[in-house]
Amino acid sequence: MDQEFEVKRIRVLRVMARFNLGGPALQITSLMTHLNQNLFEQKLVVGQCAEDEIDYSEVKKLGFEIQRNKYLGRRVNILSDFRALMGIVRIYYQFKPDIVHSHTAKAGVICRVARLFYFRKLNLVHTYHGHLLFGYFNKSKTNLVILLERLLATYTKRLVTVGSRVKKDLVAAGIAGSSKFIVIPPGIDFEDTSSKQIRQIRKLHSPLRIGFVGRVTQIKRPDKFLAIAEALKSKVANIEFYVAGDGVLLEDMKAAAQRKSLHINFLGWVGNVEKLFQELDLIILTSDNEGTPISIIQAAAQGCIALSTDVGSVEDVLQHGETGFLCNDTHEFAERIEKLHKEHELLQRMQQSAQEFALKNFTGVSLAQNHEKLYLSMIHF
Repeated sequence: MDQEFEVKRIRVLRVMARFNLGGPALQITSLMTHLNQNLFEQKLVVGQCAEDEIDYSEVKKLGFEIQRNKYLGRRVNILSDFRALMGIVRIYYQFKPDIVHSHTAKAGVICRVARLFYFRKLNLVHTYHGHLLFGYFNKSKTNLVILLERLLATYTKRLVTVGSRVKKDLVAAGIAGSSKFIVIPPGIDFEDTSSKQIRQIRKLHSPLRIGFVGRVTQIKRPDKFLAIAEALKSKVANIEFYVAGDGVLLEDMKAAAQRKSLHINFLGWVGNVEKLFQELDLIILTSDNEGTPISIIQAAAQGCIALSTDVGSVEDVLQHGETGFLCNDTHEFAERIEKLHKEHELLQRMQQSAQEFALKNFTGVSLAQNHEKLYLSMIHF
């Protein structure tokens, strides 16, 4: 008599400090959507967004459930962080995961400290969507971050980075040896790309439309964006600037633009960024530090190229001279934009190359497949 056996699925607990609109939320959505359901059972736990952030689940209809930990969030608070820690420990005992995969720095600390209170076999994975080694803290605080990450890495089975340079930075800081790291390129589900087919060469806008898309915070250097706009003001007349995003420096940015007599359209948070990127010709990233910016991939998928500072793992998603440009300073940004403004055919060729590159290399399905390989390599049946 034949007997049916149910194969036990690998349980993956995924934890993120907050499910705010941005690259990590997009990637986690792809993982929750595309990871093989016959092999894996997933649970996603997220914390609370800050007041200046938008919860991704409020602007995107999700096909999976989210469990909230109301004490888990961006800010450091001893009491709240302890409650968040105890909440994660409870979930460990209730869900009995085979793998705990943390995303973002705060979740990485909470999940790995919680491991000390869980007395079952458990595989820990942490993804660095960026890092806090440059541009966030003073030297003393940065050294404390490095020390903490080193300690946590000692009992973390695998460390994932979304780009090669992020890995190099972390290895150079002594977080862990190179063999413990694995680079998994980002992947997202593209929308509004004509059924993922490469579009015909798109018509450029007149005036040329240039955007700054993201959080308006110090690390993103909105002052550099204003300096570029100012440098172009006297050279290129037929051009428009847009800022899409919110943040602690937004009002300062508006005031500075007014003082410099720069005409910039401030759009606030934009829910449908795919539509926005269709309306822009190019975007500028002026950050002092990045992980692997998903905005470059999203823009490229819509045929919108990027000019960016050469930081983090930008080089993994932007092919210099082919799908965009890596720029060193305000003068180079302005010079590149002026050239693209004059040479329309060059800009259109780069837009088409950028779209082809993004749709071929950074899909949500490929992201899930790479994680499946990682998880299966960690589980010994």
